Amino acid sequence: MSEIFDAIPGGKGSNQAIGAASLGAEVSFLTSIGPDDFGLAARALWKAEGVDD
Repeated sequence: MSEIFDAIPGGKGSNQAIGAASLGAEVSFLTSIGPDDFGLAARALWKAEGVDD
């Protein structure tokens, strides 16, 4: 049996920011992320979900 690893953006603060934005709140999320693929994916997600970066 092969196992699949799927890395997706998330975390407690990120999930809360996205949840609040989806309910119509104006959200800014202050965090520290790197310029790697994970950071780029997180920024793209927040932009798509309406979280100000």
